[in-house]
Amino acid sequence: MKKKQSNSALSCSLIRRPIQRWGWLFLLPTFAAFCVGFLYPFAKGLFLSFCKFKTTSKWTWVGLKNYQTIFQDEGFLHAFWYTALFALASLLIINVLAFAVAYALTQGIKGIAFVSARRALRHSSVFFCGQRMVPSACSDCSPGHSARFSRNTKFS
Repeated sequence: MKKKQSNSALSCSLIRRPIQRWGWLFLLPTFAAFCVGFLYPFAKGLFLSFCKFKTTSKWTWVGLKNYQTIFQDEGFLHAFWYTALFALASLLIINVLAFAVAYALTQGIKGIAFVSARRALRHSSVFFCGQRMVPSACSDCSPGHSARFSRNTKFS
């Protein structure tokens, strides 16, 4: 009588070995896209910030002269400090509001049950990331609303 094969034939070591051997191959497309879409433009922009150029293929090295010029410009300094202040204020407001919402959702407050994502949010790490809570909630909802509106002939 032939012995029935058990589930142990698919042991973890047999599954992990090919993944460990060929896993880097699956990372290559993502790494290539990261290099082409982020690293190359970042490095090129950083390099060109030290150059005088009309097109990106015709440049002349000027060193820190571009930075000296912009930091002497009153308009740039006003825009720089306005942006820095706005970023700081929005960071503080977003984190305080995110903490308040997270605290409210984790408490047993009567009437809070209308929030459908309460259980999912309570057991996730979203609350430990402060400002990531609101953007991740919006990014989860917006594709659904976009798809709903694109199929609805009343809005098109």
